[in-house]
Amino acid sequence: MLYPTLLVIKSDEKRFQQLKKLLEPKRYRLTAIASSQDGDIATHFQREKPDLVIVCSSDVNTNDGLQAAAEIRRR
Repeated sequence: MLYPTLLVIKSDEKRFQQLKKLLEPKRYRLTAIASSQDGDIATHFQREKPDLVIVCSSDVNTNDGLQAAAEIRRR
């Protein structure tokens, strides 16, 4: 059985760990990449082909995750 794959663009490790704790027991497969790796995010997205992309941005770095999401949409 295939489980949904979630790509998490993270800038806040604590929030990512909380999300992971909630979703992994429900059989979601999580893959994560740091929001600071903008160029790599789109490549990672194309390679992994996740079912859903979640942007975990802290209040300080909201633009990093949103810029990465915009890059994914452009591709």
